[in-house]
Amino acid sequence: GQKYQIRGYVNSYFRIKGKYHRKSCSWAHVPPIWLHRNESESSRMYFENRKTFCFYRSPYDRAVSEFKYHRKSYAKGLACSKSTLNSFLQSKLGSYSSQFNPDEKNNSKTAIFMQDDCHYIPQYYYLQSCDIQIETKAVDNWLKQNFNLDLSKHMNNGKCRLTANDLDENTKLLIANVYQNDIQYLEEKHRSE
Repeated sequence: GQKYQIRGYVNSYFRIKGKYHRKSCSWAHVPPIWLHRNESESSRMYFENRKTFCFYRSPYDRAVSEFKYHRKSYAKGLACSKSTLNSFLQSKLGSYSSQFNPDEKNNSKTAIFMQDDCHYIPQYYYLQSCDIQIETKAVDNWLKQNFNLDLSKHMNNGKCRLTANDLDENTKLLIANVYQNDIQYLEEKHRSE
């Protein structure tokens, strides 16, 4: 098939912009359901009549992965320790709320999720518009079977061996609050399987 590459950024009004600014995200990081709100015909056409797939994971595992990604990509001096993991996530997620509404375009809660190139948007918003949903544990096999891709060397598999078991109670509570829709959605999904 044809290879598509989305260029540009989506700002907090969900409009396509050519240049990145503080309150914008790469297209690939914005849930497709939000792009449908865009006045731009091209954003709607990109997903129309196409089969979409999403990968999902436990919000706790995802938070640890985000720490490892940030550590490897932006803050190479950040220690790989339980205390650093927990303080990093508490500082990143402390101002987030599960009660934000993406339809309120000039809402400070929405703008917060636009930070860090939208890495912290709840998975719930992506999963609503995906035809195929694959748990991360099954990603390697699925990609190999469907696209003959071998991703056995994942970017966040480095020397830092922290896991969700290293999260303290305060961080777990914060993640549970911010990602309560994810947790509820994934619990319902597992019950129905």
